[in-house]
Amino acid sequence: MATPPSPSSWLESTDYVSRFRLLEAANLTSVPAVRSPAPASVVERLTALTLKWEDLSSLAQRALLWDMGFVRLNDGSTTLQQVYTRCSLGTSTPAGATMENLMVSKDAFLATDQSTTVIKCSSGSALYVRQNISNGVNLDVAANCAVAPTNPSKSSHSSMWAQDGLPPTDVPFPVIMRHQWNSTDGPPFLIFAVHTVPEKYDGEWPWGSLVLPCKVYEGAGSGMCLPSPSSRMNDWLEAIARSKTTLPPPIVTTTGPTPIPPPSPSMATGAIVGIVAGAIGFLACGLWCLLFLRRRAADGHATAAPYTSDVRHSSGQPRSSAAQHQPIQTNSSKLNNFQIDPYLCSRRLPYSSVVQTRMVSKGAFGEVWVGSLDGVTVAIKKVLDAKRNDVEELECFAEEIRLLASLSHPNIVTFIGFAWNTLQNLCCVVEYMQHGDLGSYLAAHPEAKWDDKLVLAVGIARALAYLHAFTPNKIIHRDLKAKNVLVSDQLDAKLSDFGISKERTTDETMTAGVGTTYWTAPEVLSGHRYSELADVYSFGCVLNELDTHNIPYANMKGVPALTIVQRVTTMGLRPTFNDTCPKLIKDLAERCLATNPRDRPTAIEIVRLIELWKGW
Repeated sequence: MATPPSPSSWLESTDYVSRFRLLEAANLTSVPAVRSPAPASVVERLTALTLKWEDLSSLAQRALLWDMGFVRLNDGSTTLQQVYTRCSLGTSTPAGATMENLMVSKDAFLATDQSTTVIKCSSGSALYVRQNISNGVNLDVAANCAVAPTNPSKSSHSSMWAQDGLPPTDVPFPVIMRHQWNSTDGPPFLIFAVHTVPEKYDGEWPWGSLVLPCKVYEGAGSGMCLPSPSSRMNDWLEAIARSKTTLPPPIVTTTGPTPIPPPSPSMATGAIVGIVAGAIGFLACGLWCLLFLRRRAADGHATAAPYTSDVRHSSGQPRSSAAQHQPIQTNSSKLNNFQIDPYLCSRRLPYSSVVQTRMVSKGAFGEVWVGSLDGVTVAIKKVLDAKRNDVEELECFAEEIRLLASLSHPNIVTFIGFAWNTLQNLCCVVEYMQHGDLGSYLAAHPEAKWDDKLVLAVGIARALAYLHAFTPNKIIHRDLKAKNVLVSDQLDAKLSDFGISKERTTDETMTAGVGTTYWTAPEVLSGHRYSELADVYSFGCVLNELDTHNIPYANMKGVPALTIVQRVTTMGLRPTFNDTCPKLIKDLAERCLATNPRDRPTAIEIVRLIELWKGW
């Protein structure tokens, strides 16, 4: 009979110095090198022992960084962020507690709010508990550490607290995540958390890693100080120094060298893998111009519409009047290059020929108007009035237009051209869809049959397959939902809204509360690397919209949006389908909504499956 799992010996401990030293004693040779350079204070501490950064093993380097409160951000860079600890009382000079005992206990976590709950978990080798529900508002009161709010860490919807349930041979890799909520759905809050997902799980999200909540650092006098060096790290450094040919003087400590016993259960910590942030890895998967997109298009009918021909002269001829426009010199190289791009110049329209009639939608970053071009009804997308003098906004909109001008597919809304007389008046012209977006269409047609809805579904899948097969790099839409699918006069689906980037996605979902988060894959919400299979997850949510004619989780009214998101990332919550939904649709949706991206079908597999069902 297999031995049942038991609580980890590190259940509520942040003594990573001892943990790393024990792992080194176990002769782990596959520990990745530390990519971050040593901070000046770390070098100073080593110099006092005539040691260099290179004299330390990877595990010893990790231990020293932790001991001095340096933790990596989750933005994919090597940037280290300072963590502060509670100032010690009764000392002549300000000094914080060591990094050894920072964990918020389960009882303290539950006491932060009467609605806070935890869930029991097993990682296969250990039992632990992690956050189930927490609004984060009062969590800063219990936090024993702090992080400056100016750091560029990425936002996460994952757990803000969890005990440690990692296997004993796993090497924790602390990273800082930002947990922020600004919504009418509950009070706003900002909490940071140190997540300890081992590097070997990069791009995945294992259960069991520690999550340590930290409050916002408010500067000197806030009760938070730089952490004090631990005697355990001093002891380890002395041992390393003694192994060198020249022995440095011993470090004097108030407690003396301390042996390194295995920690008691009260010393450890765990965490679910719901990290955020992440999503940096996606940038490698996006079209190069997506690297500059930061603004999201307005939701609703005719939001950002991409499409033009890969063959440069297959959809319209250059207008001589447009070619005669002289570029406007700016301080932005992106905008300057945009104005003189030969192909883009061929798609430029005379500004006077674009007539705006009425606004049909407005979002946080742009607006869409119905208008006309040479007597033909079109949709016109612009930057919000309040943002038209923002150079960064204009750069992002220009790069979105550049992307739209590279796409050509029957199930992607047609890009007609763009126009401007000043860069502040830059506008993008796309085909107009009188049926509006798919969400509105479904609401207006409650009796729509699955034969018709499958035509729409396969059209969306074909558009995704086209994007995901794009070369040299795949294009990930990242904002697929019924509101971003337009319906043609022939009731074909046309994918739209390509003006989204990860940075802007994070901003929008935090400020709008619901926003796109209900359609977003767990690995994206948790900040891990993701691929085009994140779009497949969103497609599963669109299948749910096609079934229910409503947004995902509409049956959970009254449940805070943040709670739903946390349940998606940590408990496997998924949208509910009607009992009348065809089994084939439910089965396909279940595959698309799989927790592990590798268990999801590709877009082209979805196309072939639906075509097989219908005999197309």
